[in-house]
Amino acid sequence: MLIELNIKNLIIFDDVTINFKNNMTAITGDTGAGKSVILTSLNLISGAKADSKLIKHEQEKAEISASFILNKSNSILEYLSENDFLNIASDNNSCILRRIITKEGRSKNYINNIPVTLQVLKYIGNKLLYIHGQHQHLNLFKTDYQRSIIDVYGKLQNFLNSIKEIYHKYNSQKQALSNLKNNFNFYLESIDFYEYQLNELYNANLQPNEFESINLEYKNLLELKDNQSLINNITHDYLPNITQSLEKVINNLNNFKAPSKNIKNSSQLLNDALIAINESQNDLNKLNVTSNDLSQLEELDKKLTLFHDLARKHKVQSKDLYNKQLELEQKINDFRNSEEILNKAEKELEIILNNYRSIADKLTKARTNISSYFIKDLKSIMPTLGIPDFELEINVKPLETPSAFGLDSIEFKVVTNKDTPKDILSKVLSGGELSRLALAIQIICSKIENTPSLIFDEVDVGISGATAEIVGKLLKEIGANTQIICITHLPQVAAQADDHLLVSKKNIDNKTRSQVLSLDKDNRIQELARILGGVKITKQTLEHAKELFYNAQKLQAYEECE
Repeated sequence: MLIELNIKNLIIFDDVTINFKNNMTAITGDTGAGKSVILTSLNLISGAKADSKLIKHEQEKAEISASFILNKSNSILEYLSENDFLNIASDNNSCILRRIITKEGRSKNYINNIPVTLQVLKYIGNKLLYIHGQHQHLNLFKTDYQRSIIDVYGKLQNFLNSIKEIYHKYNSQKQALSNLKNNFNFYLESIDFYEYQLNELYNANLQPNEFESINLEYKNLLELKDNQSLINNITHDYLPNITQSLEKVINNLNNFKAPSKNIKNSSQLLNDALIAINESQNDLNKLNVTSNDLSQLEELDKKLTLFHDLARKHKVQSKDLYNKQLELEQKINDFRNSEEILNKAEKELEIILNNYRSIADKLTKARTNISSYFIKDLKSIMPTLGIPDFELEINVKPLETPSAFGLDSIEFKVVTNKDTPKDILSKVLSGGELSRLALAIQIICSKIENTPSLIFDEVDVGISGATAEIVGKLLKEIGANTQIICITHLPQVAAQADDHLLVSKKNIDNKTRSQVLSLDKDNRIQELARILGGVKITKQTLEHAKELFYNAQKLQAYEECE
């Protein structure tokens, strides 16, 4: 159960700590006093989306902290223990949820001072608190919400988990099959063109890395051809002249009768140079372009032209033509195998769909069976809420296509008066009747879900008088086993509560300050009188409030004696 809520710098709250007791607690106060801030805080601690605009003016951050005492039988204890969230130093199984919201819009979340993700905080918060919002009863008009009610009542979560898992498999396989069919149809339309392209590449007799090799050889031969005239000048004119001149110089040096050492060295060096020149001329003579070379150059040029033409047609670079050939071979091979793959995928989809239908059929039977028990439980409560002739019909209709929630569409039809036909909720129920139906359903489902704390925000909207008193008694009855926190504007409901909190605000130094006080008996009567009579409280109003309060409490005492 929720034992304490601390709210700092949220909307009009500075630093407010609210202590909650077991059983039923009523929260009242003027419009704008801050009752909704309490509800907002509880929603935030349960993982609701945060908005930096919620932070009090001129403050940098808001902080909400909620302290719970957990019953040892609560399944959430196991989760907290497995994830090391429990306070080992404490023996009272306490759990503190805390959330900090900054002006930058960031959120920090903690469980027992251990940082957690918002998803974890939301999971734990929703296990510890159920918040029935002011307009939540309007969800009853939606068939999806009606289906979820039956699923909660029937404890069908395991079925739902299984059906969702196999539905996702079905969707994934269905998409894969669709892609295969699209590819198959595309290949079917393109296969002739692919084969034409491939034959064209085959005719080119492509080899791996062939383009790079041919291109290099072509560049070398072309360079040789372009330099041929220069080589001819060197080998036929320049080098022969140099050779003749050197030979004359060497002969003259050799004719010296008594050559000195320097003459001998010079002669030797010139002889060496002559040898090097002759070797160089021999090498250069080898560079002469032959007719075979010119023929080879022409062939290489044709091959490169073919490469460039094919590359342009296939929209690839010339060096990638061989890879394009491999790619086309793979596409054609895939097409030849695709029919077999397609048939296999269709069979796999059929198996998944059969498994889905098997689970969905069981889920349909469970929902159909559970619906009769739900109708019985609801019919037992509705007369106590002032609708004695209430009748409910639940239609479980088949869906044409699979969904993540099975193959059922569930629709509620009701009647509140005798001798009138049943119809959908929006055509039969008034606002007050819809609120009472929502309350009755929540009462039934809360017993199933075993949520330790139920928060009702003006669940009594649209009702008054004796019906309001009945609603108050019913909430009090539930509060005997489950903590009930009820924000109300009805004195008949507030009078039934075991504890009564008053939310009020004051202007201090031109700033609005809210406070939450737990009322004693006299102040409770005073607050009931205010709700009954407005600003001016007369003696008659006060007596009425006192009578209302005492009757509510005495009635409880009487029922306890019974």
